[in-house]
Amino acid sequence: MQDKVSEVVVEHIRNNLAIAKLSGEADKPWWTKTSTGCFTVKRVWDLLRGKEDVAEDLKQLWSKSLPFKISILSWRVWQGRVPVAHLMNSWNSNISPNCRCCSVPERETSEHLFQNGEVARVVWQYFNGVAGINHLTYLKQSIRKWWDTGRNARVKVVFQVVPMIILWVLWKRRNTTLHGGIYSNKKSIRDANDIIRKFIMCRFKIKWDIYQWSDMVVALEGYTPSYSFRIVRWSPSSDNWFKCNTDGVSRGNPGPSSAAFCIRDSLGHLVVAKGIKIQDTTTLVAGARAIRECMEHCKVHRIFNVIIESDSIAMVQILEGTWKAPWSVVLEVDYIKKLRRTVSARVQHSLLEGNTLADFFLT
Repeated sequence: MQDKVSEVVVEHIRNNLAIAKLSGEADKPWWTKTSTGCFTVKRVWDLLRGKEDVAEDLKQLWSKSLPFKISILSWRVWQGRVPVAHLMNSWNSNISPNCRCCSVPERETSEHLFQNGEVARVVWQYFNGVAGINHLTYLKQSIRKWWDTGRNARVKVVFQVVPMIILWVLWKRRNTTLHGGIYSNKKSIRDANDIIRKFIMCRFKIKWDIYQWSDMVVALEGYTPSYSFRIVRWSPSSDNWFKCNTDGVSRGNPGPSSAAFCIRDSLGHLVVAKGIKIQDTTTLVAGARAIRECMEHCKVHRIFNVIIESDSIAMVQILEGTWKAPWSVVLEVDYIKKLRRTVSARVQHSLLEGNTLADFFLT
């Protein structure tokens, strides 16, 4: 090996691999492209495919708690991929290109059906009037106007989905009347109101007895968020127990990292505090390293009863066996478990505000 590589590399291998100990366990493969270490075809596909830039307009068509079918229809309308009569006539001349929803037949294009037709105008004007939006000529302009309107966060969320709900109701009405059914303008408005109401209840987890669009807007604009608070403070451990607060940080995640811990006795007196810089890694690994440093110190200084507090809920759940350890932190977790055979340690979660001393010692 010395003939092939530099002496620096050889010395590094001697210093590091010479102290490695075999555990006797079977080797386990880790797929390092996922946090779980499990190979998935989906992850390979995500790595290999070329991703396009996110289209902000198309992104707005998808909203949490909005039925998937409504977003799909809105996407097809936006892309001009809805089989309106004018488009179907170009495929089959026996199909009439005219709209059947208007008293005076006109060509059924997407703009006519969803924006400028007789029925579309009635529905849009009902919702536009309450929202203070003027009727525009082009569909995309009208939808963007809705997205840019709203006086508070909740109103903006609702105004984002109202145009898609209107498109859905107009499309549903068109297909119903096309196949011989009856679907009045009032029913279109009533159905749209009902979908909006259900969306609000599902999205904001509230129960509403409001059924009219105008009343919904008034209630949303008058909404004031309620705040709750709790007092967070560090509390000492019980007699004969020490408490260790740990913290790890990574700037960039992964990036330059450090770990710190502090140990106090049952009276709250500081016993030791330490902060170290470690190799570039993730926040999770840095948090695990902080716990490991704490337990190593306890073992060396014969501190056998210790409560370890970490503001990383992930590390607490992993060490308690509730969550499966990601591959990146498995070695640290295994070493911590080995130390726990010697040191009687309880691991519990602490809010960030109760862990400020350990955070202070991060270097």
